[in-house]
Amino acid sequence: MEEFEKKDFAKIIKRNLSLVHEDIKKGINTAVRLYDRNIESADVTVDLYYPYVRILDYSAISKSQAERDEIIDLVSRFSYTPKEKVIFFDRKKGEVKEKGSESLEIAIKENSHEFIVELLKYQDTGLFLDHAVTRAMVEEDSYSLDVLNLFSYTGSFSVYAAAGGANSVVSVDSSNQYSAWCERNMRANGFLDRSKYPVLRMNADEYILDALKMKKKFDLIIFDPPSVSLKHGAKSFDLKKDYIKYIAALNMLLKKDGAIIFSENLSTFFLDKKKIKKFFSINEITNIIRKENFTKKHFLMRCWVMKKERDVMKKIDENTSLDELALVFDDVKKESKRKNHDEKSRSTNYSERKALKKNDKSSKKPYEKGRKPALFEKKDKNGFREDFHKSGEKKEFRRVHKAMLPYGMDDIRKSRKSDED
Repeated sequence: MEEFEKKDFAKIIKRNLSLVHEDIKKGINTAVRLYDRNIESADVTVDLYYPYVRILDYSAISKSQAERDEIIDLVSRFSYTPKEKVIFFDRKKGEVKEKGSESLEIAIKENSHEFIVELLKYQDTGLFLDHAVTRAMVEEDSYSLDVLNLFSYTGSFSVYAAAGGANSVVSVDSSNQYSAWCERNMRANGFLDRSKYPVLRMNADEYILDALKMKKKFDLIIFDPPSVSLKHGAKSFDLKKDYIKYIAALNMLLKKDGAIIFSENLSTFFLDKKKIKKFFSINEITNIIRKENFTKKHFLMRCWVMKKERDVMKKIDENTSLDELALVFDDVKKESKRKNHDEKSRSTNYSERKALKKNDKSSKKPYEKGRKPALFEKKDKNGFREDFHKSGEKKEFRRVHKAMLPYGMDDIRKSRKSDED
């Protein structure tokens, strides 16, 4: 890094650290992002997991030892952390999680809740810091609610929901490792009642079908799936392909006026609101949950609150599959298109019939036989006839003078005048 970049790097770390300094001293928040790839030459994130600091390198080419030492030195000095407690984790673009040979587990606090994080073994520590505000929202709104945390990972949302006074919190994840991790986090925060806070090791689709058969209902569902989930070496979940059928199924698991909090981190993901707006009112909260220490450019996560408006299907039998529920969305979209087309056709035919009945000359086309358009009647400020913009002449004018449009309207008018002469 250049000297001016080093100064900017240091300023960012010091500023973000100052925002949480008092919380760290009080033990309220001991996990926070200090730097988020703000400078191009320092393409790293710096996260404080007190008393450790973890640097995650996003560079396409691994940094040399000298470059690593330089960044470690700057982070150590301006985060007031000893070098032996600064961890540098190399993450090449496109890599998936890889197990390391060493392990370092510590307990940190977020809004006074305790979570276990792993700093050496995996790329992900077990707590996504970009969801801190979302978790706080769940805690605030979950009192006396029945909550389902699907793809629960290490259970951070479950902890917040339980802390907010939820009537029940069900955590579902297919990974034995993450389910065990979730149980540890729940125990660390004093939520020991397994009947009230069950942690289930099973695939999300299997749980949904079982819950539908048992007619279970929830007030709030956390749907924070991975982009791709693997099972026995094959894809068992693909966000872009499968999200519609999951949202359709979750609609049937929601109580009246229940809501889904849906989030994703895939840059190429597109939420087809037209398919689901008949069943949900949709509100994107991405800009609300992004904290100022996360750069907008690299904040890939998007989040929506989907409030249930109506059921996808009135009745579900034991043989109903997730794919069948998803087809309802497709049928609604086709029906909506067909309805709009029919309404448009009806209104057009009616207006034409009405115009013909009254012999309304204004209904005639601009170049209809018998009409001789006057090109220079009642000119507006740009030199055009008042009804010019409503007629087909505008399209003809654009076609003839298309090559001259970049030169401005004055040149076009001059050209037009010379043509008349």
